[in-house]
Amino acid sequence: MSEKQMKDELISLIDLNKETWIKAAFFSDETVEKIMEILYSRWEANNEEGIPLDYAYKEELEILLNIARKYVKLSPDEARSIVIKRIYSEE
Repeated sequence: MSEKQMKDELISLIDLNKETWIKAAFFSDETVEKIMEILYSRWEANNEEGIPLDYAYKEELEILLNIARKYVKLSPDEARSIVIKRIYSEE
């Protein structure tokens, strides 16, 4: 799968997903948070041209896509439960 195909699928699975709890569960995943921090740093270093995913290495896209595929299989209630547990475990 090409990097463009991976980005397109990732955007379709998460960014265009109407279930906000799925999005929240994905973006609150520890691995996703770490990768997104790196991508935002690269994006900012490049004058915020394009989108942060444009600065992902293929390996990072593969990791994000695998995680996204896992979260989209959850029901909204399961995703909400994950997010709530993460919120309370941070306190």
